[in-house]
Amino acid sequence: MGLDGALGVSNQVGIVSPSYGVYRQLKAGTFNSWYLEYLLRSSAYVAEYNKRSTGLHSSRLRLYSNMFFDMEITVPPITEQDEIERQTKERVQMAESIISLTEQEIEKLNELRSTLVAEVVTGK
Repeated sequence: MGLDGALGVSNQVGIVSPSYGVYRQLKAGTFNSWYLEYLLRSSAYVAEYNKRSTGLHSSRLRLYSNMFFDMEITVPPITEQDEIERQTKERVQMAESIISLTEQEIEKLNELRSTLVAEVVTGK
């Protein structure tokens, strides 16, 4: 597994380069794929990959399968993983809505400022 962010969970079946590791759950239904992807991309896990990897330069680190499998992975029950996904997506959607509304307000304020500046310059 490369440590340049080339890690992910896929529901696709197909061929992959020998440079990549492809792993499956030993017991189906152990992981929510969304939960697993975000867990394995978290800063704590990335730090652990970097610590366990070998290589001469940070851009050339290599994490071999045995190193990956030696790591402990936090596995709450699947129902809890599903709830974490649901709540996270809900909160992200709320944050995105707030950001969108704030951007709209900024746009309106910029338009108002432009109008006021134009009125002052033209003496209206």
